[in-house]
Amino acid sequence: MKKVKIILVTILLIFLNIFGLIAFLILYFRNKNKGKVIYRKK
Repeated sequence: MKKVKIILVTILLIFLNIFGLIAFLILYFRNKNKGKVIYRKK
């Protein structure tokens, strides 16, 4: 049971890290695009 729990926890942590990275990349690219749009308006 302990081994299964450890495996589940590690999988959860990995998923959280991947999700965090994807969310960060989406926000980063959105901000980049917004910056480009602002540049065009000027």
